[in-house]
Amino acid sequence: MTNLKNIKITPTDGIKELEGTWTNYQGVRLLIARTTKPAYMNALILGSKSMKTKMNQLDVPTEEMTNTVCKALSKYLLLDWQDFVIDGEELPFSIDNAYWLLKNDIDARNFVLEFADEAANYYREEVERVAGEPSPS
Repeated sequence: MTNLKNIKITPTDGIKELEGTWTNYQGVRLLIARTTKPAYMNALILGSKSMKTKMNQLDVPTEEMTNTVCKALSKYLLLDWQDFVIDGEELPFSIDNAYWLLKNDIDARNFVLEFADEAANYYREEVERVAGEPSPS
């Protein structure tokens, strides 16, 4: 009998989901983990709990929500970058630098979120190879 505890159809690589996969955005290489990463989800839950009273009163400042998301993204999903140059100087990766990038650049933030949410970005390598090969005639 098959062990149903580990059954799945989507051929994602659990290590890539946690440790990230590299992609390019606007000439900068980004290492991004998947939104299913437990630490990221826990950070969002804890952040939302701290805003619960305000949420019940429909009085959650957008700034507070943005800060919560950017903190979680910068700590758990955006894991590294390369070739990030500002005014001729390379900006080193740090959680603090990632936070300010994501807070100030909504397009970069949206890119990270969309990339991190797409299962195909975390497929196992053998699936990527097969998917990239032409079908036999």
